[in-house]
Amino acid sequence: MSVMDDTGTMRMTLWNADVDKYGPMFTPQTVYRISNCNIKPADKRYNKTGMDYELHSKNGMMVSESNKKAAAINYNFIENLKKITEIEVNSFVDICGIVQNVSQIREVNTNYGQRSVMDFTLVDDSNTSVRCSLWGDTAKTFKGTLGDAVELKGAKIGEWNGRQLGTTGDTLITVKTIQDCENSECHTKTTNLLNWAKNTDLNTLTIESLTQSRDGGSGGSKGMNLKDLKTIETMNLESGPQFIDILATVVLYNKKRKHVLRR
Repeated sequence: MSVMDDTGTMRMTLWNADVDKYGPMFTPQTVYRISNCNIKPADKRYNKTGMDYELHSKNGMMVSESNKKAAAINYNFIENLKKITEIEVNSFVDICGIVQNVSQIREVNTNYGQRSVMDFTLVDDSNTSVRCSLWGDTAKTFKGTLGDAVELKGAKIGEWNGRQLGTTGDTLITVKTIQDCENSECHTKTTNLLNWAKNTDLNTLTIESLTQSRDGGSGGSKGMNLKDLKTIETMNLESGPQFIDILATVVLYNKKRKHVLRR
């Protein structure tokens, strides 16, 4: 799990009996007092919090809930979704966007066995959209619907049929509605996007999609990401099937016919 205060976020791992003893106790946005745990150097291959150290449970660790108010999550949102194209693949970023559509959960076979996966598309006021994939229990518990805002802290930028977003165990996913921001304090960007979505028809919005759909169409519901024919010359087609949207004029049509050779 990830724990945070007003100075940053740190990864914490529960081991052995502590998983059953303390695991059910922890809930998001609740403050706890934790004492007598191990501090170890962070393994940067898997720990993407940016901290040099991480916490591990051990015998004698004590956990108790506090009545103090949880620290506000410190986001460093990118300016807009269009900026994703300027950021290096495999980078971790903070993202805020509006849900444009949500797929059904499906089961797929992976190197780790059969797993549940679902996709949702985010759009923002730059008229840009990107697809985000969720796996396992995270896919099953996602509650976002059309028009909701999703805050992603530590989303991973991937590249497959264009740019897309993924999550890791360190990614924090928060769904906010306009009612949430009316009743409590929200990040300014989240509030602005919710108000923008309230006055925008997301089903007919013409957008530029950063993610191509699996059938070769645009990842958005109505928009197309048109490319020149010359773009095909720069594509690495040896890496597998790729898809682009084009607008072109037919200049030659040659219908082949079957010829029967008679003697």
